Formats: sequence, structure tokens, C-alpha cells
Amino acid sequence: MMIDRKSSLRRGGSTAVRVRTALACALVAVTLNPRIASATLGEDGTTVERDRVQMQAQRNVTQSTAYAVHELQLPGGLQVHEYVTSANKVFAVSWNGPSIPDLQVLLGAHFARFSAAAHASGRSRAPVVVHDADLVIQSAGRPRAFFGMAYLPQQVPAGVRVEQLR
Repeated sequence: MMIDRKSSLRRGGSTAVRVRTALACALVAVTLNPRIASATLGEDGTTVERDRVQMQAQRNVTQSTAYAVHELQLPGGLQVHEYVTSANKVFAVSWNGPSIPDLQVLLGAHFARFSAAAHASGRSRAPVVVHDADLVIQSAGRPRAFFGMAYLPQQVPAGVRVEQLR
């Protein structure tokens, strides 16, 4: 039996192909959007100012005894929170808004693990979860309502509960 690929694609093709294509498009769109970027997880906290300027964001810093929260409010409504230890290391990041931040920049060296988890889910709109001893990433949402968080469990300051981070 011969399958006419063109007519199959016109009808939408297989579900697996559509899902993979949608996921690939989403990852490419996130990667190619240079306007949305954030300090890199596990790196120096001085990158927050660079990102504020690049994103044309308003920044509000809240200091606690264990860490500082740098809230970046972007013109499009996206909020990015960067959690910086007293040793000036980004130990967690979170996002909430109408779009997804540039996760490749946000997660840095950890992006490959996020990408692998996204591909493994096999569904373009499924939440993505990485829960390892050294890295936790949770990302979910729908158009105009995305949210997520990533943190390094070993770098979370003593006495800080992850539930406190928003």
C-alpha cells in the first residue's frame, strides 16, 4: 500500500509528527528570541543587570537574610525572578507571563537536560519536569499564561524552602 505523504500532511499527518514539529518550533522560537533572556542558573549574579538592560526591564530587588530576589518586569508583561545567594550565585529562577523566556540563556548548561525532557514527553503542550538530585526544572502553561521554575538544590541557602520561591 502506498501512502501519499503530501495528502497525509495536508490532512495534518500523524499525531506524533505534528507533536514533534510543534515542539521543535516552540524550542526554536524560544531560542531565537533575543529580547527575552535572564541570568544563567548557577552563574554569577552580576548578569542580572546586563539582562535588565538587554530586556529593557524594570528591576525591583528584595533582600532577605539568605538571598536577594531580582524581579524583572518586561514591557510585554513577562516577569522573571532571579534568586541570588549572599555568595552572588544564581541558585533559582522563575518566570510567569504571556511568553516563555529564552530558556537556553536562562538555564545555561542545564538547557540540554530540559530539552531532552521536553522531547521525551512526546507532547508539545505537556508540562516539562526535570527532577534530579542536582537540578529541578518545572515548566508549563499555555499561550499567554506560561510559568516555570528551575533551581539547584545544593545551592539553595540553608533554611530556605523551595516553596517560598515564586
